[in-house]
Amino acid sequence: MVSNMIYIVTAVYAEAHAIITHFHLKKDVSFTRFQIFDNQEAGIRLVVTGTGGVAAAVAIADTCKRAQAGEFLVNIGTCAGIQAEEKVYRVGQIFLCNKIKEQVTGRAFYPDILYRHGFAEGQILTGAVPYTPDKGEDGFFLYDMEAAAVYQAGLYYFGPHQMSFLKVISDYGDGEKVTPELVMELMEGHMEEISEYLNLLRKAGGCEQEGANCPDSRLQKEADLLCTDMHCSKTMEAALRQCIRYGILSGADIEGVRKEMYFEGKLPCKDKKEGKLCFEEFKRRVL
Repeated sequence: MVSNMIYIVTAVYAEAHAIITHFHLKKDVSFTRFQIFDNQEAGIRLVVTGTGGVAAAVAIADTCKRAQAGEFLVNIGTCAGIQAEEKVYRVGQIFLCNKIKEQVTGRAFYPDILYRHGFAEGQILTGAVPYTPDKGEDGFFLYDMEAAAVYQAGLYYFGPHQMSFLKVISDYGDGEKVTPELVMELMEGHMEEISEYLNLLRKAGGCEQEGANCPDSRLQKEADLLCTDMHCSKTMEAALRQCIRYGILSGADIEGVRKEMYFEGKLPCKDKKEGKLCFEEFKRRVL
């Protein structure tokens, strides 16, 4: 049985259908507030929250309160692709979100992306109502009604390095009706790459629960030293250790990168601000 769980959040059943089928998830009838589907052997639990930020936040609080180290929260669903100029991005394209902005407050959130992946990366704006055009907008961005709430509620149970946001463009925010059938078709078209990404997360997260048997156990002292010399907060320390685990699993020369950065004088850092910049460079070299 898989020991670490991946919690998947979708807004509507049509977004969940392909995932339920692919991973042979079964409905958990003990939950009555939300639709929950899981497969303990596969290490997947999926919750259909309903649309909007409040529903998403309550669903996460209800289902993720027992989340542990080495587990992940993944928000998967559809969104609008807003393009001020010519439509370069197409309906059906999938993105991994590297920035989430909450429209009503202007706050921005940044999930840590610690792993190599084959997705395009994009920014998503979360609003309280369906998208309406704004003449002041420029460039390309994604738009949904849940991501910012999922991130903020998820922070009570997960670190930024344990949350991912995968979004498929279903429309251009122009008021064209999106049918459940279209959503199911779009999600089905990406199931193989979504499955590969979830497996990558599971492999990286599983080490955190294996202790001395984890392949990065030989670098624990070095990891401790890096955390000290980068002045890591608890959250940053968890992300750094996860980055090291993934690097080992992917064959990166972690020890070589570490030695280079000491030789170049980038380590040790003088304070937390310098440490954050150093960590970003460490991630770039490892990935």
